[in-house]
Amino acid sequence: YTADVRVSDSNFKQVSEVYRKIRNTIRFLHGNVADFDPSADRVSFEEMRPVDQYVYVKLQDLIKEVRTAYDHYEFAGVYHAVNNFCTGVLSSFYLDIAKDVVYIEGVNHPHRRAMQTVMYDTLITLVKLITPILPHTADEMWNYLNVKEADSVQLTDMPEADEKGEVADKLRERFDHLMAIRDDVLKALEEARNAKVIGKSLEAKVTVVLPEDQQGLLQASDIDFAQFFIVSTFEESKNTELPNALKLDRATVLVEPAEGEKCERCWTISTTVGEDTTHPALCARCASVVKENYA
Repeated sequence: YTADVRVSDSNFKQVSEVYRKIRNTIRFLHGNVADFDPSADRVSFEEMRPVDQYVYVKLQDLIKEVRTAYDHYEFAGVYHAVNNFCTGVLSSFYLDIAKDVVYIEGVNHPHRRAMQTVMYDTLITLVKLITPILPHTADEMWNYLNVKEADSVQLTDMPEADEKGEVADKLRERFDHLMAIRDDVLKALEEARNAKVIGKSLEAKVTVVLPEDQQGLLQASDIDFAQFFIVSTFEESKNTELPNALKLDRATVLVEPAEGEKCERCWTISTTVGEDTTHPALCARCASVVKENYA
């Protein structure tokens, strides 16, 4: 509304790709909260794992950014903020690692319900945030949601950011480091794929060596780093002379084929596959989940 807009087939193609990403992200979120009842299954922020807390904090950052853009009538800012969140935080990170929890753990496992809590809040928030610029898509999704807040999303208010203060600051600082290391690990996995060392990332064992001042960063017990990097086996090492390791910007990364066999349920490579004679094709984790929930 401030200047003439160029129109061409390439413009339409680019915008349609972004729209498809936003729509597909919303569909994926909706599909993964199908059995989630927010009144009964919600997990509090304090009981979530750090990775879930981090994404929740990033969602609040998105709310603040989008509301500021709307207040200044900067609709392109809304478009870019939503697209960057769907692409960077959700699709290439959170929704990717969520599959190992939401698809694999028992229905009421606390980690699964925590992730569904974040997914549900993200879904509701995204639908509300896009309403002024994608009203038809927002209305369509709202009709599929069992929300008693209003008959139409057009009758709801914009979400308010849930500030977490110092806790949020610490999470951002911690995950800024972790996500930078994750970028290096993903580069090393891509190199290993190109060299035919592995196929998919779940076929890999990853060993990471960090600079001396950061050693121990990947040994925290509150994060499953194999899950975080989407590999079957992970370890942090102090051995700076790892043969065939790739030296990258923030870490030295060695990618090797993981030992064991492929679990037919979670697709990880594990030495525990076959230990349970009742479920010989499953790893110990999946065999336990199946026994507890589907026996």
